[in-house]
Amino acid sequence: MFFQNINYLVVIVATIVGMIAGFVWYAPWAFGKIWMKAKGSMLEKPKKSVWVGMVISTFITAFILAVLFNSLVIIGFWGIVCTAFLLWLGFALPIKLGDYYFGGESLTIFLLSVGQELFVLVLMSLLIGIFG
Repeated sequence: MFFQNINYLVVIVATIVGMIAGFVWYAPWAFGKIWMKAKGSMLEKPKKSVWVGMVISTFITAFILAVLFNSLVIIGFWGIVCTAFLLWLGFALPIKLGDYYFGGESLTIFLLSVGQELFVLVLMSLLIGIFG
């Protein structure tokens, strides 16, 4: 069934990789400076509860990816990448688009956000699809 044969070690590793990918994406030498400029101000250092929430939400994403990859027949590297892209296209992008239209964020913030979502989904999907 859905929760049988889930490799929880791979789910944990995918969670860590997803968090690292977010750090890399928003690092000053990547897109961090563009993001800060688009935000218009220097943000305060996030509280511990923010990081706990991010780890939990990233773990949930990795776990759901593992359940899906355990339930679907996905063949090869490009099958994994295409599945990640379709999940992003069908779930992450529409939600972020709603935030963009009704939340008042700039186009730059929207593009950085959806780009990061795609980057993380593809990396986590590759890990889970290959090793999970």
